Parts: sequence; structure tokens; C-alpha cells
Amino acid sequence: MRKTRLLFVKITQILIFTLLLLSLTGCNMLDAIGNALGFPIGNDTKDTAEANAVETVEEGAPPVIVIEEPKEEEVPDAVEEEPEEEEEEYIRDPDNKIYSMIAADKDEVSLSFIGDINFCEDYANMRVLRDQEGGNLSGCILPDVIETMKDADIMMANNEFAYSDRGSPTAGKKYTFRAKPEHADKLDELGIDIVALANNHAYDWGPDALI
Repeated sequence: MRKTRLLFVKITQILIFTLLLLSLTGCNMLDAIGNALGFPIGNDTKDTAEANAVETVEEGAPPVIVIEEPKEEEVPDAVEEEPEEEEEEYIRDPDNKIYSMIAADKDEVSLSFIGDINFCEDYANMRVLRDQEGGNLSGCILPDVIETMKDADIMMANNEFAYSDRGSPTAGKKYTFRAKPEHADKLDELGIDIVALANNHAYDWGPDALI
């Protein structure tokens, strides 16, 4: 009986020593042995401590800042937009006799000048215009000439008369010219922009017609 008890004590001591050795070496079989004997041994305590240690570190640690590289967005091919044409300011100031014209070519301005024109009712060209051409100017003036006049950015003509229904012929003059005011629209038909009256017939019907 006594021998049996001593044997049991020795076996128990060997078993405890073995379990202690396995525990210290971290052997994975420790849990299985403990479960087989009916009580958990293993590394539960160590795992719990480690878990607590991790939690403690996580709670006390500074926040982690993650800087992500920006994703490269696909940029659609740029569509070249045609520059908008700026609207030219058109000036028309009849009081100060100022107005603007827009040139056909932005880099240059063409100016043309013609000599005497006469829309006097009794003058030869007006009789042809009235009686034969039915008021069509191209019957009295070559179409190519009219086209050249219209192509100029600024067309200036010498008006050899005044447009008026007023005044009286100047005494002592053999030829006196004056045109009806309604004939002034023929200047537009010819593309004329500016007229001059600085000539020897400007005063044919006196100051009233000239003014």
C-alpha cells in the first residue's frame, strides 16, 4: 500500500514537471493534454495577458494617419474651342458727325475716292436714268465700277451739288445744279460712305440750299 502511494506521488510529480516544462516551452500539445485530464492548462493566461497588452497599446497609442496616393483621374482630351469673335462696337453719332465702319480685313483698311457725281434732274445722266433705265443705276454707271465702289471699306465721292428744294440760282452762273433730297438714297446704292461739297457748284442755289 505504501509502495503504491509512493508510486502515485512520483507519477504525479513527473506529470506536473512535464506539464510545467511544456508550459514554459510553449508547446501546442499543452491544451490537448489539459483537456484530456479534464482541466484546461495551456497558454490561456499568456494569451489573455497578451490580448490585454494589445488592447492597452491600441487604446493609448496615437491615431494612425494613412495618406493615400490620389488616384489619377482620366482627363478627357481637351477640345479646342474656337475663340469667340468679339463684337465690334458700332458708333453712329449724327450730332458730332462720328460713325464707324467695320473693315473687311482686320489688318488693313481700304479707302477709295471718286470724282464728280451729279443727280441734278435736268442733267444728262438723270434723263437716261429716269427715261431709259427706269431708275436702275447700273444702266448709267458700269456694274464693275459700282462693285469696286462697294468693295472699299470707306468710299468717298465729290458731290457736285447740294440736295435741297430750297434756294434760288446764283446770279451770273451759266450752270447751276441742285438735286432733290430723295435722290440721296442713291449714295447707299453706290456704296458711298462720305461725300464732299468742296467744289465750284456747292453754292449754285445759294446758302439755303447748301445748308
